[in-house]
Amino acid sequence: MALLTTEFKAQAEYQAEKLGLTQIPRTFVAHPISDQTQHQLEEKAKAVADDVLKALTDASFMSGRVMDAFDVPKAAVCEGDV
Repeated sequence: MALLTTEFKAQAEYQAEKLGLTQIPRTFVAHPISDQTQHQLEEKAKAVADDVLKALTDASFMSGRVMDAFDVPKAAVCEGDV
């Protein structure tokens, strides 16, 4: 899964399409990141936490072309309860 800021959404979508990896989940967190306080970062993280957790625990995208593209051994994919 890819975690990016909203500033780079267009570039991320373009790259995913060009690389044939549109099935990889992408979550976009509000931009900017680098100049934020600890509290601001925590709030941004909370805002996308459910999307990130869903993407990381949904093994359906970790099959076929995605797995092959990254040469991930099948044994490395967690299936079932996480």
